[in-house]
Amino acid sequence: MQTIRKSLGLVLIMFVLCGFIFPLTVTALGQVLFPEQANGSLVKQDGKVIGSKLIGQQWTEPKYFHGRISAVNYNMNANEVKESGGPASGGSNYGNSNPELKKRVQETIKQEGKKFQVMR
Repeated sequence: MQTIRKSLGLVLIMFVLCGFIFPLTVTALGQVLFPEQANGSLVKQDGKVIGSKLIGQQWTEPKYFHGRISAVNYNMNANEVKESGGPASGGSNYGNSNPELKKRVQETIKQEGKKFQVMR
């Protein structure tokens, strides 16, 4: 009986140590020493989070903040949930020579060209 009690005591001590004390210590150190990195290296524009430095490509101007062509319409408005169930992302199976992909890229260039000066 004494062996079982010691074993359960050790399990409880390790549970508290590994499950609470260590994670809280590492989280606190991360927040104090590296607050931006610990929170995901978020990119903000006008006080609103628009992305992360860790995901996607580097950009140096707002006109470069444009991701790859996607097969999904984005729904980032939390108040207006689309029938598809909300925001999602995904690529397409179109190859570079596919006319549908070329058409969609040209339409995107036209739309974005209205916002920014596009060199052709």
